Amino acid sequence: IYKIEKEDLFSRSRQKVKSDARALFCFWAHRELGLAQRELARRLGMTQPGVGYAVIKGEAISKSNNYRIKTELLIFSYDRPPNPKEFLSEIGVIS
Repeated sequence: IYKIEKEDLFSRSRQKVKSDARALFCFWAHRELGLAQRELARRLGMTQPGVGYAVIKGEAISKSNNYRIKTELLIFSYDRPPNPKEFLSEIGVIS
């Protein structure tokens, strides 16, 4: 959607594109995939309240632009619903 590098998710940049992409990622990772805000904060080098704010911002971005993560594709591409940490590791966001 935002065409940024994976490293940009981990940067502390406040550029709108990077900030919005990070917020959308936080929203999807927390609300759709169930990753804890504390874990996201640790992985992204943010504070837990910062991730909480990003989740709210990401939800607003998702709703206003009608963005959706296709969780049904995740479920059908696995024998069982994927563990959020396994999925994020497979796509290279966490190690």
